[in-house]
Amino acid sequence: MKTRTPNFNPGAISNDFAAIQEIIKQYLNDYLFTCTFVKVVGVGENSQFVNVQPVIQNVATNGEIIPLSDGDIIYNVPMLTMYGDNCEISLNAAIGDLGLIIACRQDISKFKQTKQAASIGSRRMFSFSDGVYLPLSFNARQPGVIVKNGDSVLHILPESITMTTKTVTVNSDTATVNAGTVNLGGEGGKGIARIDDTVEVNVTSGSSAGTWTGKITSGSGVSSSI
Repeated sequence: MKTRTPNFNPGAISNDFAAIQEIIKQYLNDYLFTCTFVKVVGVGENSQFVNVQPVIQNVATNGEIIPLSDGDIIYNVPMLTMYGDNCEISLNAAIGDLGLIIACRQDISKFKQTKQAASIGSRRMFSFSDGVYLPLSFNARQPGVIVKNGDSVLHILPESITMTTKTVTVNSDTATVNAGTVNLGGEGGKGIARIDDTVEVNVTSGSSAGTWTGKITSGSGVSSSI
């Protein structure tokens, strides 16, 4: 990352103590980073690493804003994925996404390569070159918990769960639904017949041609289509 910190403000150096403060402040601004907001400007394969650029601009001592440039881009930043005990919540990054870059205390360059215990790459400390990217959003909030990917949305409220998507696929040896009422079909969908339902059968040809009414007396425990 290119250093774009303004020089000392002469008006702030009124005595020796103020001068020391300015020196310390300048040193920390140049060499010690914690976290800051960034936007994604490049995405690596499978979103494992992203290139990010800070969105907070410095101001020079004369009040002029110091513009951001390609020299401020931080490359190959690992993107955080929640993972533990073979459970995972992952998402992809896209150019323009906002988030935080969090600086690690030590050089993690060797760890990024091996993804296991590794020695420090150098004596560099608190650098955004050793940062990790945490995706965040300032979008308006809705009640409950929302899991969204494009047009597919899972909305979890305290007493209801709504899933909106075009296709649902369930891969399981056994699927069990325990509910007092199950509504199948719905608006625009196909109905389903049950045992003891009254049905009409339309015979279009032969000696039994006509419309016949009866009840379903038995059926399979498996529905292949609805």
